[in-house]
Amino acid sequence: MRHTIIAIPFVCLAIVHLGACGNSSPPSSGQGGHGGAGGASLGGTGGIATGTGGAVGGAAGGGGTSSQGGAPSTGGSSAGTVAVGSCDVPAEAGPESTTGATVVGDGTAASCTAVAFENAVQKGGVVTFNCGPGQATITLDHQIKLLNNAGPDGLGHRVIDGGSKVTLSGGDTTRLLYQDACDQSLGQVAGDCTNSPNPSLVIQNLALANAVPSYDTLSGGAVYVRGGRLKIFYSAFCNNADGAGGAERAGGAVYAEHAYGQVYIVNSLFGGNTGCVNRSSNGGNLGGISTSFTILNSQLTYGGANGFGGNPPAPNTPGGGLGGGIYAHGNGINLTICGSTISHNEAVEFGGGIFYSADDLLGSVRIDRSVFAGNTIDSNLPSTGRAENGVFLQTATANITITNSTFN
Repeated sequence: MRHTIIAIPFVCLAIVHLGACGNSSPPSSGQGGHGGAGGASLGGTGGIATGTGGAVGGAAGGGGTSSQGGAPSTGGSSAGTVAVGSCDVPAEAGPESTTGATVVGDGTAASCTAVAFENAVQKGGVVTFNCGPGQATITLDHQIKLLNNAGPDGLGHRVIDGGSKVTLSGGDTTRLLYQDACDQSLGQVAGDCTNSPNPSLVIQNLALANAVPSYDTLSGGAVYVRGGRLKIFYSAFCNNADGAGGAERAGGAVYAEHAYGQVYIVNSLFGGNTGCVNRSSNGGNLGGISTSFTILNSQLTYGGANGFGGNPPAPNTPGGGLGGGIYAHGNGINLTICGSTISHNEAVEFGGGIFYSADDLLGSVRIDRSVFAGNTIDSNLPSTGRAENGVFLQTATANITITNSTFN
């Protein structure tokens, strides 16, 4: 039996894993996208560089029309009342134009080097790739600290568009992209750096994989953002991890702190299968502090929050283990999830799928037309005994709305 949640009558909500509710179909029960040669961003069994397919709803699928793969906005329905992938995308959350781009490569894979990529991205503006007809992987040996004053307007705006054919890899040694509006060595921003719309980073039609920074105590395996704006469109994240544990470490793939406005994640895939996992102490796929997220028509799967002890940490523990898929913590933060699948994520403490805590009870949560399935607590790891399998939401009762969604 499936459960559709319409309203939430609790201030602090824990929706547990309903494993005893009969047969529970995973989100792959939808049709997924159909399509042709597809691109690198969202992919078959490996998760990247193997043809796209339905990023949402169906199994990763068999490719897509031109570079966009199987339309992730349609995806198939995992239950009669849940039209996964059917949510409208506002204009500001859609893809950015690539007009006037700096192009990496001259048409050959050999020309798409890490040095060429870094030189292009530090100019600001739009970066695209011409690496030949096939898929291309660019492996970085250090993180790129993005200049806050790059670009013709000096405001650090940049768009990185992989054309659904490019994977950025950290080679299991480094983070990929680092944006910090408060780091004056990267160029000073006007006003309060923790509430500034500049700089901004847009990642679209790109795969980011095997990013594992072990050289600092910061969060974010593939992407670290503090201040400024972040948008992710039609991109994929596979086998990223942020290294050491701790109560505040979060975001095995992506971490955002004091990001401006909404961080949009649209038509994108985090994880994908047991061979494509993102891990962190908290929020295996996605982590944020004082940041609002809007997640549309996306999959966040196979994330692992492998810390333990919670936050603040219990005595004699390092802390962490919250939110296998998503970790969001702060005052007045908003979390919107629509048309998305949160599945097969694993935590040690609270929230196998999501841990969300608005400490001031003023933040809002809206979940619509989404599927939660197979999110669990790892009973093999140490725990302080505070465990919920599915979703942990803490804010005022009136600020939580869940409609047309299933939890299995």
